[in-house]
Amino acid sequence: WSPYGQLTYTSGERTRWTFAYTAAAPRLLPSGPGTDPSPMAGLLAIPQVSSRAGSFVTGLPHIALEAGKHVEAGWERSWGARYQFRAATFYDALSDVALSVSAYNSALFPAGLLKDPFSNTHFLDGGNFSMAGARAAMGTRLWRTAELILGYSYAGGLQALSHDLTAENSQVLRDTLRAQREHSFVVKLRSTLPRIRTEVITSYKWLPRNTVI
Repeated sequence: WSPYGQLTYTSGERTRWTFAYTAAAPRLLPSGPGTDPSPMAGLLAIPQVSSRAGSFVTGLPHIALEAGKHVEAGWERSWGARYQFRAATFYDALSDVALSVSAYNSALFPAGLLKDPFSNTHFLDGGNFSMAGARAAMGTRLWRTAELILGYSYAGGLQALSHDLTAENSQVLRDTLRAQREHSFVVKLRSTLPRIRTEVITSYKWLPRNTVI
């Protein structure tokens, strides 16, 4: 059950305001500058399942499904057909954030992690956190078939307390993570090859050190 609503108000020929609310389980795919919805996006938004340390009674790990709520107010304006600017403020409330952890030797993983049966990946419940944030993006058309997008965001996320993670069990590993606001930047170049009608997107994103992604 994933309720979603969006209200759009056009205050001028080139200005638009949007107000949106999403409560999703499974989570939505990441959104950002130049992200267009497509049928494939719905197929990729699969449930994120994780586990944390077991109870004292049974000793079995607690299985949890990641979920979240997102409220956003955005503003968008264009200048001719070449320039476009977007800005938004939002509030996220996430629960049972699923984190994937992998290593060459999975036997070294602490107890209490949910294992992917098809790989050496384990899933850890990163806990709950809620934070407000803001983002802005500027897009410009370089030529008829290419667009450059610059984006900036200041939002909450999980960070490790140290770049060397050492833990004897999943609860200790989880305690090494903290939710806090940080800055991030993204550069994206989107172009279309005219003869074969193929869209190519190249991007680079800078994140703070020890960010858990």
